[in-house]
Amino acid sequence: MEPEETSDQLTISLKQAFFIIVKAREFDEQVESTDPDSGSNPADDREVDVLEEGADNPVQQELEEALDALNVDEQLDLIALTWLGRGEYSSFAEAREKRATCATNTFRSI
Repeated sequence: MEPEETSDQLTISLKQAFFIIVKAREFDEQVESTDPDSGSNPADDREVDVLEEGADNPVQQELEEALDALNVDEQLDLIALTWLGRGEYSSFAEAREKRATCATNTFRSI
């Protein structure tokens, strides 16, 4: 079985990719709650409570829902974009070629 032909075309929309990137950054920036019983007005404390982790975490829920909504090709393109963003590959085509190899190997073993 030969790897599928790769191209520079994204299967994930730019809007989806941007939303996931923003939510991932928000999730990554969260910190432990320092004042769990705070009764202050969010507008008065510059909305910093949104950066605190909690049992009911809307950022995590939105991120999980966005990732769950992606099909396999979109998920693999998101991984390729991550590799490209980290500097592991010099072009999207190169990252996508590696992603095709990973997909073939992963799904063959399932």
